[in-house]
Amino acid sequence: MNIFEAVKVGAEEFFEPLPTRRPTVHPPGSPGKLAVLATRIENGENLWHPTDATDFENSHERTLNLFRRRVK
Repeated sequence: MNIFEAVKVGAEEFFEPLPTRRPTVHPPGSPGKLAVLATRIENGENLWHPTDATDFENSHERTLNLFRRRVK
């Protein structure tokens, strides 16, 4: 259940988001980050992950590292 579904049934007071599954390498405000946030809302997840990218610096390197980990 996501927050919108909880509001529809009057249960928003009791809604607790699920933990975010993985961080994003997309910098704040980028189209990629906004898409990730939308997906997190739809999945009922917390919007923020402790290790989400917080700046544009090294964003290319973070993307490569994430890709390398998934390929292994």
